[in-house]
Amino acid sequence: MSKEKKEHFINGIKVNEETAQAILNKSTYFPSDAENFELYNDFLNQQKAAFKATMNYFNRLLNTLRKQGKISGFMEFRTRIKSPESALRNDEINNIKLRTNDNEIKSKPVDDVFGMEFIGGTDKEVEFIVSIISKKTILARKNDKEKENGYKAKHRVFSLNKETMDEISKEFNIDPNNFPLFEAHFLTIAVALEANTGTAKHIDYKGLNPKEIQKKYNNNEFRVGYDVPQMWIGNGDKMVLLSSDETLQKMYPFLDLTQKGKEKHNKDSDESEPENS
Repeated sequence: MSKEKKEHFINGIKVNEETAQAILNKSTYFPSDAENFELYNDFLNQQKAAFKATMNYFNRLLNTLRKQGKISGFMEFRTRIKSPESALRNDEINNIKLRTNDNEIKSKPVDDVFGMEFIGGTDKEVEFIVSIISKKTILARKNDKEKENGYKAKHRVFSLNKETMDEISKEFNIDPNNFPLFEAHFLTIAVALEANTGTAKHIDYKGLNPKEIQKKYNNNEFRVGYDVPQMWIGNGDKMVLLSSDETLQKMYPFLDLTQKGKEKHNKDSDESEPENS
């Protein structure tokens, strides 16, 4: 990729609406899918270490609160980095979406590539955790959810405040310029269960087909590093990276992990059987 093309893309990450209009008037360059994939991985590589340091910092903070009896043992902390396929599919790799509707420009920053999920035992505990995290961060966006299907969660986009950033930078030897925005969801265990298997199932919200997903899994068609995100879960003072199967079952709770490879094996067996004479 040429330096000029890369600069076009990187400049697009940080534009406001006024700059977006100016770029649009100059015929903005949009990278190809292959270039987007390369740029997305560059973006991750630049900020991944800072995100991992941040999640370890928060996990230790939560574990200290747990030991102090300020939060329950039911509280769970999860994190994830969005897969390239998900970002590319949603056109989020462009970081801004330039669309004209009566000359109106709408921009959308990529602020959910890096995600955290704080699952509390009760609403009161969730509120307490929000207050703790808010003291360490600067709010960039707020979008609380309370749907008829039972899904209720506080959605926030944060950057770290200077004090927290300096503290993490010093401990983990991180360049302060590399800390990303991150999306945080705060919800109760009851809501998390509803989102997995109840009335607020994620697959219904996304319009997913469980049979197609199971078939894809059976045929070993999920690809680590492309359409499988990276996920971690807090375990004591450590964040544990989940395996690809563990990650997929977090994403798709209905998935039967015992079926991997069986569909392809059965198909190959059928094709190898001689025809009856």
